[in-house]
Amino acid sequence: MSSAFAPPDSEASRINEWRFAAAGAVAIVMHAVLSWIVRARHLGTGNDDAVYLLLARALREGHYRELFYVGSPIHSQYPPGYPAFLAMLGAPSDGALGLVIAANILLSCTALALLFDVMRRWSAPLAVVAVAVLALNPWLVAASSRVQSEPLFMAAVMLALWALRPSADSRHRWIAITAVIVAALTRSAGVTIVAGILAHFLLARAWKAAFALTLVATLTIVPWIGWTVLAPQKIVGRSYIADAFVQLPRDYRGEQAALSESRSLSRAVSLGRTLVRRVARNTPAYLTRSLPTVLAIPTVPGTVVDNAAWLLGMLAALLAGVATAMRRWRPAVLVLAAYALLLVIWPYVIGRFVVPLLPVLIAVMLLGAWQIGGRLMPRLAIVPALALAAVPLMGGTRGVASMVREAEGCRALAVDPGWPCRSDLRRYRSVVDSLALTLPRDARVFTTKEGTFYYLTGRQVVSAYPAMSMEPAVLSEYLRQSQTTTIFLPHQKIEEWVLGPALAALCSEFTDARIGDGELLVLHARPPATGESDGCAAVERWRATW
Repeated sequence: MSSAFAPPDSEASRINEWRFAAAGAVAIVMHAVLSWIVRARHLGTGNDDAVYLLLARALREGHYRELFYVGSPIHSQYPPGYPAFLAMLGAPSDGALGLVIAANILLSCTALALLFDVMRRWSAPLAVVAVAVLALNPWLVAASSRVQSEPLFMAAVMLALWALRPSADSRHRWIAITAVIVAALTRSAGVTIVAGILAHFLLARAWKAAFALTLVATLTIVPWIGWTVLAPQKIVGRSYIADAFVQLPRDYRGEQAALSESRSLSRAVSLGRTLVRRVARNTPAYLTRSLPTVLAIPTVPGTVVDNAAWLLGMLAALLAGVATAMRRWRPAVLVLAAYALLLVIWPYVIGRFVVPLLPVLIAVMLLGAWQIGGRLMPRLAIVPALALAAVPLMGGTRGVASMVREAEGCRALAVDPGWPCRSDLRRYRSVVDSLALTLPRDARVFTTKEGTFYYLTGRQVVSAYPAMSMEPAVLSEYLRQSQTTTIFLPHQKIEEWVLGPALAALCSEFTDARIGDGELLVLHARPPATGESDGCAAVERWRATW
């Protein structure tokens, strides 16, 4: 047995374990308090939060339809796990998000506590270090303080891995199976968790558990995946099936699709060549940009030395951790590997996708650093782990402190606690509230951020996403057939900019609603033969703001 894994050889060490447990508890409580301080007090314009709440409302009404779209089609993007969780909490309205946020914070803290319980069996000090890094991670704090599915997904993954911890009772496999199904029904990426845990059962020759997981997944997850494949409308940005096949330009570097590309599945290329290109692009992007950002690694602008030093240290610790965890906590490695594979073959590089597996990633990295320390200096095995953790701990502390200052500043300046603090979000909310008061109840609005708009106005939306590649004549017919009465482009997504040329060509068909400033475009459909249109001037002003 490596000295790094040697059991405590003194009574004093065993007595001191409660102190480390108390330190871990303090870190978890601090995470909860910080998350509550910076919590969202209103809906943002990210759209996901509103969509989740609306889907929860739909479930409480006995269906799973998109209330925000004209025609209310059956939803096919997000699995029903998180909306069902929100439905049990009551699917609150905007301005009453406290219960949802508290539940998310509890889930995040549960994930940290489960990780601590696993790692303390190897080293209580190492467990404290890992939990401290995670408790002060800005991305994790942000996720737990918003209406997002990451906390439920993360807690389900950690429960499964806790149930399969070293020396766990074999009966805990049923806990793992249940948690894995919850994870997969919370986020579609959870299929990788199913794959990782199934691989573990097969390697462990746990045939009954493998069969049970396969059977339950076939009855619950496969039908949902089948529906996402068979859903009649698959649009990039609103369908993971469409996203999986989108073709991005070779020089793509951002987190959004290049919208000049076709947004349909009709342009087929070699799948193998596409996957190789994605792996070659995404792997260095995650290692050199996304991971350092999500881990809150401080960098020196204009240099690569700091990033290179951190990257080398991280890779060394990660490799050592993988080798060690394959013997000590194999399911964690298999889950991490399956999830990482999905990230590198997915068309987009998005830092937020890393967040749910941060506890596993941090645990494996620190485990590797600790193992290296145990071999090089057995009496000071924790030192390399402390050195590795110090960097994200320092960056995380600064990041969370900035979040707290911003939250306190917003509360000090806010006239209405339910209103956003940022000026651009206030402009959006002001225009949306005006439209809620002036538009007829049967108005049909062509807009982005469709969930948010419907949640705040009650007016159904004509999706802007199918129109991204339309020629002006086709767009005009699309708006006519969908009986669009109003166009609202809030300057929130790059997709709006893509619509600019087509709208400019059709501008005479609309009138300026004269609501808000030039950055937010609001047009009303103009009935035939009603005189001069001022829609062209409004579109020109709006395009000039990009």
